[in-house]
Formats: sequence, structure tokens, C-alpha cells
Amino acid sequence: MHRLWRGEPVGDGDKKATPTPVNDDRVPILIGGAGDQSIRRAVEWGAGWTMAGSTPDTAAEGADRVRTA
Repeated sequence: MHRLWRGEPVGDGDKKATPTPVNDDRVPILIGGAGDQSIRRAVEWGAGWTMAGSTPDTAAEGADRVRTA
């Protein structure tokens, strides 16, 4: 997605996605979830992490996992 948003060719297409990002050539993505894959995605691709529908204590545990990862 970041390559597409930067206007780089992706696959066989040559269409550019718009608008062109201005924040370090990346569109900020907020990643949510509590699973290991969600934590990995938040660290690798996300500008931030969120956890909806949980208690503050559970969200704090998730935030600690993201910080550790």
C-alpha cells in the first residue's frame, strides 16, 4: 500500500493512487487488535496502535506488548 501511495508501480497497473502522501511518503495507518499478527503489523507498518472494546487494563497490557515489540 505504501508503494502504491508513493506512486510506484505495483503489479501490472500504472495508475497512481491519490492523494500523494506528504508525511515521509507514507500514509499513516492505525493498526488495531490484540493478536500477535496485529502487534507485528502495528510495529512494522503502523503509525500507531489501538484496541477497542476492552478494559483499560487489557488495553494497557496490549500497549506494553507493542512497546516491547
